[in-house]
Parts: sequence; structure tokens; C-alpha cells
Amino acid sequence: MPEIFLLCVKLLFIIFSYQLAIRLLINKRKVAQPETLKVLMPSKVEIAQQLDILPDSSKEFRIDAVEDVKDEEIALVAKHLLTLPNVSSPKRISENTDDTITLDFNNEGDLIYLIGTSKNDITASEYLSAYRNIQTSVASVLDWQEEKNIQEVLAQLIENKAIQSARSVSCGGLFVALAKSAIPNSLGFSIRTNSAFRKDAFLFGEAQNRVLVSITLDQYTIFDATIAATDVKASFLGKVKKGNFLIDAETIMATSEAKYLIEKTWLTDETK
Repeated sequence: MPEIFLLCVKLLFIIFSYQLAIRLLINKRKVAQPETLKVLMPSKVEIAQQLDILPDSSKEFRIDAVEDVKDEEIALVAKHLLTLPNVSSPKRISENTDDTITLDFNNEGDLIYLIGTSKNDITASEYLSAYRNIQTSVASVLDWQEEKNIQEVLAQLIENKAIQSARSVSCGGLFVALAKSAIPNSLGFSIRTNSAFRKDAFLFGEAQNRVLVSITLDQYTIFDATIAATDVKASFLGKVKKGNFLIDAETIMATSEAKYLIEKTWLTDETK
């Protein structure tokens, strides 16, 4: 673990240095085209490979070498992820973004959408590390242009009052984002996975450029029109429910159990 922490610190320092260099170059030339930025900004993986600080095993990681999660394992993985301190940080739960929307689901019956594109990607995820015990793999790629497009769409949706909540999909993947959105108001959810993707990648992968949102039925028309006017994709996942977490019509756990697991993790972590 210390080696992984040092690797992350090195990567963040290198990325910050590149960003600073780009800003200085842009100020000097007074030109900032998106195409130019894409060429100038190397990915974290490219930087790490150039400096030869990635282990050989991470460079050669192949997702097909890892068995997909079985249906009967999903609840076990979900509960395990909620007990990890860096996944269940209290600072990431129940924080209002502004007076218009929150991070949390608000109403039973609201529709749940994923803005952005799911990927068959489990690299550098808590699932891969904590459950599959694979500690080294290449970080998932961040598409800067796609992220810009998603943020612009989110700004439009918020301005048009077309969403109730929004939460980025990050540590722990889609499942953890759903759980964190549901727990504060004692709500649950019912979603279906997408057969085009591995279940572990869809639920627990930490691919970049994805945001979880909820909308009311009354907001659907303006939400759909706003998305349709852009190149950003949004896929329907399911609905906000009371009391339980359901995936593919199977109950994974009760909301109360998920809340207990997270709160127990906070208390345990604080006493260390």
C-alpha cells in the first residue's frame, strides 16, 4: 500500500506540473484550442510509462484475465466496498451542491439516469484491488473533451431545473454512487444492468466521465430535450425506491444495512 500511495502522489505531481506548463504556454501564445490542449496534455498512463514508474504487471493488465462477478457475488462485493474507509468517507455523503440540486436522491419514484458512457473497465478500481486482490493496473483514461461536454450539459440541466440530484461516479463505481445517493434520505433504488457490459465493470468499475442523476417525471421532457441537443449520452437505469437496493430485480441489501456498514466504517476508521 505505501508503494501505491507514493505512485499516486508522483502521478498527481507530474500531472500538476504539465497543467501548469500548459497554462504558461497558453498565456504566452494567447491561443487555447481544444485540439491543441489534447495534444499537449499526455495521459497519466503515458506520463507514468515515460518515467517507467508503472510495474510491468500493470502495463500488461487484461480485463479478460479476470473472471466477471457472478450474480450471487454482487451482494457480497457491494457490502465489502461499503466497508472500505476511502469509499465510505462521510465527507462524500449528503452535501448540497447549491439550493437547486443535491447529491442525494430526494423522492421515491424519481427516475435514475447515467450521463456519460459505461465501459468494460475495472482497472485501478477498489473492486479490483480489494476484492480481486490485484493491486497494480493502469488507471482508467479521462477523456477531457467528453468531460467538458458533460459538465456543460450538467450546467444546462441545473439552469433549466431539469434534475433533482447529481453525483459523479468515482471510487467504488456506480453501485457506491447509487448507495451514497440513497442513504441520506433513507431511500433505495431499483436498477437493471446492461448486458453490453460486464457486470463488475458496469456496477463496480471506476471508468471516468460519468455522472449519476435523478429526475422527476415532470422533468423528463426538458431533460430529454437538453440531452438530445448534445453529443452526450444518457442511459436510463431505473427508479428511486423505498427501503432496499435492487439490481436486476434482486434485493442486494436493505438501505438500513448499507447505512450501518458505512457508519461502522467511519467509527472504526476514526478510532485508528
